[in-house]
Amino acid sequence: MRTARVVTTVCPTLWGIRWLIHQAFSDALERVNGRPTQDAIYARQWIDAKTDWTLRHLPPPPEDVRAEFPGTFEWCCRWLGENPDDVRKHGLSPVCEGRPEVVGIDEVLKAWEETREQFISGGCVEKSGQMYMEEFL
Repeated sequence: MRTARVVTTVCPTLWGIRWLIHQAFSDALERVNGRPTQDAIYARQWIDAKTDWTLRHLPPPPEDVRAEFPGTFEWCCRWLGENPDDVRKHGLSPVCEGRPEVVGIDEVLKAWEETREQFISGGCVEKSGQMYMEEFL
Protein backbone atom coordinates (compact mmCIF):
# COMPACT_ATOMS: atom_id res chain seq x y z
CA MET A 1 0.00 0.00 0.00
CA ARG A 2 1.31 3.43 -0.93
CA THR A 3 0.64 6.73 0.78
CA ALA A 4 -0.76 9.60 -1.20
CA ARG A 5 1.82 11.91 -2.66
CA VAL A 6 1.49 15.49 -1.48
CA VAL A 7 1.75 17.98 -4.29
CA THR A 8 2.29 21.62 -3.46
CA THR A 9 1.22 24.08 -6.09
CA VAL A 10 1.90 27.76 -6.20
CA CYS A 11 -0.38 30.34 -7.75
CA PRO A 12 1.91 32.15 -10.21
CA THR A 13 0.03 35.44 -9.82
CA LEU A 14 0.37 35.48 -6.04
CA TRP A 15 3.99 34.37 -6.24
CA GLY A 16 4.71 37.24 -8.66
CA ILE A 17 2.99 39.70 -6.34
CA ARG A 18 5.01 38.39 -3.42
CA TRP A 19 8.17 38.74 -5.50
CA LEU A 20 7.35 42.43 -6.18
CA ILE A 21 7.32 43.16 -2.44
CA HIS A 22 10.39 41.05 -1.75
CA GLN A 23 12.30 42.75 -4.57
CA ALA A 24 11.29 46.22 -3.38
CA PHE A 25 12.76 45.55 0.08
CA SER A 26 15.89 44.07 -1.54
CA ASP A 27 16.22 47.11 -3.82
CA ALA A 28 15.71 49.44 -0.84
CA LEU A 29 18.83 47.92 0.75
CA GLU A 30 21.11 48.99 -2.13
CA ARG A 31 23.72 51.56 -1.15
CA VAL A 32 26.74 53.16 -2.80
CA ASN A 33 29.26 55.48 -1.17
CA GLY A 34 27.34 55.63 2.09
CA ARG A 35 23.94 56.51 0.67
CA PRO A 36 21.01 54.74 -0.94
CA THR A 37 21.04 54.29 -4.69
CA GLN A 38 18.35 55.86 -6.85
CA ASP A 39 16.70 52.42 -7.12
CA ALA A 40 16.70 52.18 -3.33
CA ILE A 41 14.99 55.55 -3.06
CA TYR A 42 12.36 54.56 -5.65
CA ALA A 43 11.76 51.26 -3.83
CA ARG A 44 11.32 53.08 -0.53
CA GLN A 45 8.85 55.50 -2.13
CA TRP A 46 6.88 52.55 -3.58
CA ILE A 47 6.78 50.84 -0.18
CA ASP A 48 5.81 54.04 1.67
CA ALA A 49 3.06 55.17 -0.75
CA LYS A 50 -0.41 55.25 0.82
CA THR A 51 -2.59 54.27 -2.12
CA ASP A 52 -5.47 52.22 -0.66
CA TRP A 53 -8.27 54.63 0.17
CA THR A 54 -10.33 51.82 1.75
CA LEU A 55 -7.77 51.45 4.55
CA ARG A 56 -8.18 55.14 5.39
CA HIS A 57 -11.99 55.13 5.21
CA LEU A 58 -12.00 57.69 2.43
CA PRO A 59 -14.47 57.96 -0.43
CA PRO A 60 -13.25 56.38 -3.66
CA PRO A 61 -11.10 58.69 -5.77
CA PRO A 62 -12.02 59.48 -9.39
CA GLU A 63 -11.94 56.50 -11.72
CA ASP A 64 -8.76 57.62 -13.50
CA VAL A 65 -6.92 57.67 -10.14
CA ARG A 66 -8.34 54.27 -9.15
CA ALA A 67 -6.82 52.83 -12.32
CA GLU A 68 -3.37 53.57 -10.84
CA PHE A 69 -3.97 51.39 -7.74
CA PRO A 70 -3.14 47.97 -9.27
CA GLY A 71 0.55 47.24 -8.90
CA THR A 72 1.07 49.44 -5.85
CA PHE A 73 2.55 48.11 -2.61
CA GLU A 74 -0.79 48.26 -0.80
CA TRP A 75 -2.55 46.51 -3.71
CA CYS A 76 0.04 43.72 -3.54
CA CYS A 77 -0.43 43.36 0.20
CA ARG A 78 -4.22 43.17 -0.18
CA TRP A 79 -3.91 40.40 -2.76
CA LEU A 80 -1.72 38.44 -0.35
CA GLY A 81 -4.11 39.02 2.56
CA GLU A 82 -1.45 40.99 4.42
CA ASN A 83 -1.81 44.26 6.29
CA PRO A 84 0.34 46.81 4.40
CA ASP A 85 1.43 48.60 7.59
CA ASP A 86 2.53 45.30 9.15
CA VAL A 87 4.45 44.35 6.01
CA ARG A 88 6.12 47.78 5.95
CA LYS A 89 7.20 47.34 9.56
CA HIS A 90 8.07 43.62 9.70
CA GLY A 91 8.32 42.39 6.11
CA LEU A 92 6.32 39.55 4.58
CA SER A 93 5.15 36.55 6.54
CA PRO A 94 7.40 33.59 5.73
CA VAL A 95 5.92 31.01 3.37
CA CYS A 96 8.61 28.35 3.59
CA GLU A 97 10.26 27.12 6.74
CA GLY A 98 13.96 27.94 6.75
CA ARG A 99 13.68 30.48 3.92
CA PRO A 100 14.41 33.95 5.28
CA GLU A 101 12.39 36.89 4.03
CA VAL A 102 13.59 40.44 3.67
CA VAL A 103 12.62 42.25 6.83
CA GLY A 104 10.70 45.50 7.08
CA ILE A 105 11.59 49.10 6.48
CA ASP A 106 13.19 49.48 9.93
CA GLU A 107 15.93 47.06 8.86
CA VAL A 108 16.33 48.92 5.56
CA LEU A 109 16.81 52.21 7.42
CA LYS A 110 19.23 50.55 9.83
CA ALA A 111 21.29 49.26 6.89
CA TRP A 112 21.28 52.72 5.28
CA GLU A 113 22.48 54.30 8.53
CA GLU A 114 25.22 51.69 9.08
CA THR A 115 26.55 52.21 5.57
CA ARG A 116 26.39 55.98 6.00
CA GLU A 117 28.33 55.78 9.28
CA GLN A 118 30.97 53.52 7.74
CA PHE A 119 31.35 55.87 4.80
CA ILE A 120 31.53 58.98 6.98
CA SER A 121 34.08 57.36 9.30
CA GLY A 122 36.25 56.89 6.22
CA GLY A 123 36.13 60.68 5.68
CA CYS A 124 34.57 60.39 2.22
CA VAL A 125 31.29 62.27 2.58
CA GLU A 126 30.89 65.89 1.67
CA LYS A 127 28.21 68.10 3.20
CA SER A 128 25.83 67.66 0.25
CA GLY A 129 26.09 63.86 0.62
CA GLN A 130 25.09 64.08 4.28
CA MET A 131 22.12 66.28 3.46
CA TYR A 132 21.09 63.87 0.70
CA MET A 133 21.22 60.93 3.10
CA GLU A 134 19.35 62.69 5.90
CA GLU A 135 16.53 63.57 3.54
CA PHE A 136 15.63 59.90 3.19
CA LEU A 137 16.23 58.64 6.74
